[in-house]
Amino acid sequence: MRAQIAASVFGLLITSCDSFLTRHKELEYVWSFRRPTFVWCLFILARYLAFSIHIASIILTSIWTVRFRGHQRPTEEVCMTWQLFQAATCYSMLLILEKDDWTKLCHLESNGQSTVHVHRELHIKNLWG
Repeated sequence: MRAQIAASVFGLLITSCDSFLTRHKELEYVWSFRRPTFVWCLFILARYLAFSIHIASIILTSIWTVRFRGHQRPTEEVCMTWQLFQAATCYSMLLILEKDDWTKLCHLESNGQSTVHVHRELHIKNLWG
């Protein structure tokens, strides 16, 4: 559990440094829009959901580290909760971070291309890089 706390704190530190170093560009390009767009929403989700996930991970791991000291093993319920948390947060971030495909899909569909054509293009892109 201590390694998990260290990894989460390190991840939070890296995310914080990235946010600090790019805050001026974020203010200029993201917060200057008058109305939110789909890509804007994805950026905000990706940027600030990561903070929430890191903080929640640190809190949960800290609670369980205190609760299960020494040689005491976590219960099956705690392990299942941890697995569900990890899976949900991982898949949420992966879905959000695949925004390149989402924005390409929106762009191609807005240009009048059929949805089948757009999905075929995305599939080929994913297969061949």
